[in-house]
Amino acid sequence: MNMKKIDIVQLKKNQSLASLFTRPESTIERLSGKIKDAGFRQDKPILVTEDNTILDGYTRVEAATRAGLKEVPIVVKDGLVKMQDMLEFALAEQRDRRNLSDADILQCVKAFDGNDWSGLRKADKENGEHEYAPIAEKIGCSVYKVQLAKEILKNDRANVDEYVKRLVESIESDGSCKRRSSERYTLRKALAEAKENTEKTNSKGKNAVQANSSSQQSVLVSLARDLIDRAMSYAVLKTTDPVQPKEIGKKLSSVPDAILRRTKPVLSKKATDQEKQIAETFDWFVLGLPR
Repeated sequence: MNMKKIDIVQLKKNQSLASLFTRPESTIERLSGKIKDAGFRQDKPILVTEDNTILDGYTRVEAATRAGLKEVPIVVKDGLVKMQDMLEFALAEQRDRRNLSDADILQCVKAFDGNDWSGLRKADKENGEHEYAPIAEKIGCSVYKVQLAKEILKNDRANVDEYVKRLVESIESDGSCKRRSSERYTLRKALAEAKENTEKTNSKGKNAVQANSSSQQSVLVSLARDLIDRAMSYAVLKTTDPVQPKEIGKKLSSVPDAILRRTKPVLSKKATDQEKQIAETFDWFVLGLPR
């Protein structure tokens, strides 16, 4: 292991790698205190890429910074250029030395969702293996937890960071895990909220569409009334109205027949027999309706 020391300010952070796992404030503070008392552990160097991007050790770097350290030991890992490879390397390092929390699992699934996992085996579906089994194996958790995380992303990806935050807060407020499981905020509860948010969003969208549809219908009815009035005026009074029947027909082609059929009786309520006849003729000429 070719280890050397480097100034902390020379280390580069990558958001995708930094957010792969959660870093509870209580953990950072506790580690910072240990570093102040005993110094930075030389057997736990920060792992970086060739350009000093941190692969593994974000929590320790933050703790060392708070402890006032200027330098930290690093080990350079060659050949890691693609982000996918970096993520998988960081995952493997962390998986082997920590028990993943619900927040960590959601973060991991989010980081890899939609991307290809290099070397990920295919699920043996013929023998009843779940499609998420290889991912669960890779992360180091149950298939059920991966399912929950996937469903949260599917239902409410926009608010995933908020769910992660609440999961972390639940861990920090219950570090000893003495609370009853029913009182803890879990992936299952996060999924229930995600589905509820989706239903609310869909409901709002549906109402907005209905309101917009109603508004559009009102505009189309007004258009139909105006054009039919002008067409009748053209036919009865022989006016020089520039709106010719064919032109009217083109404009009315965007008006649903159902609206026109509802409009015509309204126009014809007080219409004379001659006007009604003209209206019928107009319908036949422009819309191709039977006389």
